Amino acid sequence: MIPEIKELVSDIPYSNLERSLEIVSLGGLILMLYLILSTYSSLPDTMPHHFGIDGKPDAYGPKKILMILPLVSIFLFALLTVAEKFPHIGNYPYKITTQNAVRQVSLARKLILSLKAEIIWLFLYIEWAAIQTGLGRAAGLGVWFFGVFMILIFGTLIVYLRMAFLAR
Repeated sequence: MIPEIKELVSDIPYSNLERSLEIVSLGGLILMLYLILSTYSSLPDTMPHHFGIDGKPDAYGPKKILMILPLVSIFLFALLTVAEKFPHIGNYPYKITTQNAVRQVSLARKLILSLKAEIIWLFLYIEWAAIQTGLGRAAGLGVWFFGVFMILIFGTLIVYLRMAFLAR
């Protein structure tokens, strides 16, 4: 990104939607940590840790494996938070000019914040379903999970690409 464009996009204020997405992400992360910490001692020693495309568990392991999703979620939260703070180093699907820089960077930031919230809440659901399955209260993620996950993530990307195309 050329220096004058970098200056244009360095201090774009956050919108209400962006602040809300950040709160939703952080809330999901806190809820995930609370869920695992509050249920860990009552979980059986062997828990499901992988689910097939049909939503049913197909691999089991020690309950400590349930700590992986919260740790990955914390890492992704931190990584995506850093990424949104440096919009000038990102790749954009359309050429960035002084005329479209603010709009394109705002759209990219909304994309990052949306994906961060979606991924954390999807991981929270997986963690909750694994716990419920391990406790015998559920039979997995549900047959609909994979389809909903794909529609949500790819739908977000398609909306972003359409809006970025219109803002080029």
